[in-house]
Amino acid sequence: MNKLSPAALLTVGVTLLTVCATFGVAPSHAATTPRAEARYRQDRADCLAGRTGEDRKTCLKEAAAALQAARAHQLTDESPARLAANERKRCDGLSGDDRQACLLIAAGEGTTTGSVAGGGELHELVQVVSILEFVAHGNGVSVLASMTVPEPRPGLAFRPITPRVARRVAIACLDAARLSPAGRAFWELARRE
Repeated sequence: MNKLSPAALLTVGVTLLTVCATFGVAPSHAATTPRAEARYRQDRADCLAGRTGEDRKTCLKEAAAALQAARAHQLTDESPARLAANERKRCDGLSGDDRQACLLIAAGEGTTTGSVAGGGELHELVQVVSILEFVAHGNGVSVLASMTVPEPRPGLAFRPITPRVARRVAIACLDAARLSPAGRAFWELARRE
């Protein structure tokens, strides 16, 4: 029987560890949960069927990375509270009105259209102050009704739209008799105009 020298044994051991690390082989105590394995199988099936917005190679790579993270116990807490905390944490890099708008979106305010799979989500929050700050920082343009625009301020230019767009505003009330005194006064004033 041939015996291996200590140097040869060390080489074999290092090679084995390198192979294990390269291919994500982990000790049995880091075994994944059945839920993570099931999620991986579903993600992989979605990748192969083309049901994601990513190309197949990227999709499979992301699914494998998520499984590996689960094996390393990095993806263990998917509770609603943890997800909400993560959404709020994304706002940490912002300040002022931008931070406030971000926190409102994270709390579910506003509207969301699109999807990650479809190429991206668009979050819309209708707050005139936030819109004006966004525009003042050179991040875009906006169309606002003139009656919603506050005093002009530095960094903003207001231009009328041509042709001019007119709109009618209506007021409705289910039961005028049930209005508060202030509501009733407003109702009567609006009806006279």
